[in-house]
Amino acid sequence: MAGRFKFAVSNEWILERFNQRMPVGKRLHKVAVIDEQRLGCIVRNDPNVPVQLILRTLLRMQQSGEIEQIIRLYTGETPDRN
Repeated sequence: MAGRFKFAVSNEWILERFNQRMPVGKRLHKVAVIDEQRLGCIVRNDPNVPVQLILRTLLRMQQSGEIEQIIRLYTGETPDRN
C-alpha cells in the first residue's frame, strides 16, 4: 500500500483480511497462486498429549460453528464445504 513494490507474496487469508479494511478502489488484488496445500491436523500418539481432549474440542468447535466464524473473521466469507 505504501507504493514501494508492484507485487508481494502473501497468504490469501491475510490479503482478504487486509482488504476488508480498505475502500473498494484501494484493495489489493490476487495475481497468481504460487503454491497450495491441504491443511490437516495430526496429533502425536504420546501419553503426555491429551489427544482425545484435543479431538473433542475440535469437534465441538466445528459443530458450534466456531471454526467457520474464525475463517469468516479472516476472509469475510463462509468456507467451502468440499
